[in-house]
Amino acid sequence: MPQSGYYEFTPSNTLILKPRDYGISIIPTDFNPHQSKTGKVGNEEPPIEFNYIVTTSGPRQADSITASVEGPQTTLKGQSYCLFSSSDNRLNVPFPAYLSFKNSDGTDAKYRASCDSHEISLKKCVMDRNTMGQT
Repeated sequence: MPQSGYYEFTPSNTLILKPRDYGISIIPTDFNPHQSKTGKVGNEEPPIEFNYIVTTSGPRQADSITASVEGPQTTLKGQSYCLFSSSDNRLNVPFPAYLSFKNSDGTDAKYRASCDSHEISLKKCVMDRNTMGQT
């Protein structure tokens, strides 16, 4: 499988497959595997936040690391929104979602990620050998 490693060709007829040894861990900052939060609708209401610790490991860094927000969505005036629906489906509330993290230069990054599965690069996220940052 081409995705399982990289190929090294030698002057002989030998093919050496080397594993990539990339690792990534994404865990909630409160370590609760069943994330659930509630909030209120309105511009003056505080956002509902889900915080995660993203850690990379391995002898080599991946060429790209991306994240996306997936879920029910709708489009209003050409803009994607996540869609909350009541249990009886009588109430549907569109809301924007954002992915935010610290860049490697210390600045805050915030990207709209409204349940449209659009991939956002985390390559500039705070990164050292074992810890990439919080999203």
